[in-house]
Amino acid sequence: MTDKPYARRTSRARKEMTAEAIQDEMSLAVREAAGPRSAGDSVKACILRASRALGLEYNATRALYYRQRKSIPAHLVDQIRARIVEIEERKIERLGHELAVLQARIDARKRIRDADAAAVASRSLQVGE
Repeated sequence: MTDKPYARRTSRARKEMTAEAIQDEMSLAVREAAGPRSAGDSVKACILRASRALGLEYNATRALYYRQRKSIPAHLVDQIRARIVEIEERKIERLGHELAVLQARIDARKRIRDADAAAVASRSLQVGE
């Protein structure tokens, strides 16, 4: 025979764990949307940056940051997840561009190094003859 009160408590505990997991996810999403904190950067500035990036009001973002919301509507969770994906895709594009610029600098420095080495080698051949 099944103990129904126990089953209800287990179900309620699972829901609470899920709500806690979503609160943790949303708090982390706000922190990711804010970007890295620089020296002297306040928490308020980070929350403001995150609210702009996520398209949310400051107080709503602050509540997510500090895990103060008891429940978070599914449409808000979906909106934040979508915005985080957009932010990460832009970051990938930006990093890809930075990588291409760095590779071009390395290639240019190698060409200069190789040209200098060839010039030194040809001078030493001329001196040695």
